Amino acid sequence: YTAFLARSLAYSSVRQYLNIVSILHKEFGLPNPTLENWRLKTVLRGIRRFKGDTPHRKLPITPTILVGILSNLDLSSSFDATFWSACLVAFFCLFRKANLVPSSKTGFSPAKHLRREDFKFRPWGLTVSCRFSKTIQFHERTLDIPIPSIAGYPLCPHSALLLAFKHTQGADRCASAFLYKYGSSLEQMTYAKFVSKLRNCLTKLGYTPSAFAGHSFRRGGAS
Repeated sequence: YTAFLARSLAYSSVRQYLNIVSILHKEFGLPNPTLENWRLKTVLRGIRRFKGDTPHRKLPITPTILVGILSNLDLSSSFDATFWSACLVAFFCLFRKANLVPSSKTGFSPAKHLRREDFKFRPWGLTVSCRFSKTIQFHERTLDIPIPSIAGYPLCPHSALLLAFKHTQGADRCASAFLYKYGSSLEQMTYAKFVSKLRNCLTKLGYTPSAFAGHSFRRGGAS
């Protein structure tokens, strides 16, 4: 099984798949076949030597790249305005994709993803309430993130969100924060649509799209 996985997966991914095998055996009260397994260890060592174990990290989205992305957007378009607001929220709040947008149209979870009512606008900016994250798995607390208004700055998240919400006035306050107008109805931004738009903008700027991902905003905001 390990050798089969190595035909198409990286060494680190093979280890993750084997960890699932270990967990399943533990759940059924069976002996863990991955422990003290000399043959498995030697196969893994060979896979690591052959395929390498260098992590392939995605590049960060920097303020310079964000300005470039903005230059390729039409903010009179509801979709572009919503996409832009999601970019800045991801950057300034260091959010993972799991917080921002669902993976599909039916995948939105009010308990996990950002809702419109999670954004509280203040005279000085806004606060974003995060109820689920990698470190908040059981909704045991809410993390309120303050984001100041940066008047006149092209990367002002406060202005971007106000514009995006203006495009989608009348939306349910418990709906996804990142809706856009499609004809006479409202659609929610999915991760596939978000990444597709991001790659399109990066291509126009002369970057290699595959070198970036949704996590690039978190890396850029933290660096």
